[in-house]
Amino acid sequence: MTERTVLIATGNVGKVGLLSSLLEEANVGWAVIDPGDAEDHAPLGYEAAVRAKLHAARKKAGDASATILAHDSGFEFEALKGRPGPATKSWLQDGSRWAGIPVGSRVRAVHCVGILCVDGEFVMRDHDDRIVLAASVVPSQSDLPLTDALIGPRAALARLVSRCLALSTGAVA
Repeated sequence: MTERTVLIATGNVGKVGLLSSLLEEANVGWAVIDPGDAEDHAPLGYEAAVRAKLHAARKKAGDASATILAHDSGFEFEALKGRPGPATKSWLQDGSRWAGIPVGSRVRAVHCVGILCVDGEFVMRDHDDRIVLAASVVPSQSDLPLTDALIGPRAALARLVSRCLALSTGAVA
């Protein structure tokens, strides 16, 4: 690990594993800070959820110089004209909703990542295009990142974390 430490703003064990592995690959130390239910009180949207987590975690950390990383994700199904999008978390709670999604249809796995640091606040979005391979792909574990439920590329999150880390050190991504 290096002297640099990033606080991961999440209470989701699956996201901790995903984000911590990306930070470790970048030789960045990490710790977890749970932003509580901040996301639930934010307006609906990927960016709004990320900003709510960043600021709740900053307040909880009590350190204006802490570097905080937050992530939100969702599915945008072609068969559902881009829905549920940012409402994916609540949408997935009803497993029967998967019934109308045809096998072989496209889905966009959207990632939004933000970093709050002394250099400012940076929030950005990227996606991976994936395919629905089964009639029911609802994750069996509630702590899995939602985007792990479908098969396909998984590069968007790594690109976003890399860009955020570069911006938080004053470098140009």
